[in-house]
Amino acid sequence: MVGGHAATTRQTKRGRTYAGESLTDLFLAIFKVHGLMLTRGDELVRPLNLSSNQWQVLSSIRDRPLTMAQIARRMGLTRQGVRQVTIRLIRKGVVELTSNPDHLRAHLVGLTPAGRQLLKRADSLQARWVNRLGSRLDLDGMLRARRTLSELCSVLEWQSKTRRPARAPASNERGKASV
Repeated sequence: MVGGHAATTRQTKRGRTYAGESLTDLFLAIFKVHGLMLTRGDELVRPLNLSSNQWQVLSSIRDRPLTMAQIARRMGLTRQGVRQVTIRLIRKGVVELTSNPDHLRAHLVGLTPAGRQLLKRADSLQARWVNRLGSRLDLDGMLRARRTLSELCSVLEWQSKTRRPARAPASNERGKASV
């Protein structure tokens, strides 16, 4: 660990530890990269009449159909957001809803043949772009960044699961909580 224990416990003038300050800086960099990636993604797939959000949903069902909730969890999106994007993609004829043998109401979202072809074209555009971009960056640094972000995701997911509020008590007809 760089900086040892003191770097993780000493407070900065903003009340954060140095580790907390570094993590805040990392969050800000992630926010900026995310915005730039969405902008560049929109530019990249605009000729295909797609947005980054639509492309993201198409990519998530590349290998097999998923429910909207599964897509949302996999991509870190809201179910409502995925639903809105899915409706647009259905109208374009690139995804379809099919019955789900595991759940009566949660349909599966899957690619149509036109959707598979569209995703293939988007992937081709992305491959050329990402290969050029990747050649300008340090491979070991990218691998370290990927490991760090994976670890961060794991910790945040764990915190999310352990900090869910307990269910509110059921209420009676007057709106008061029953005990």
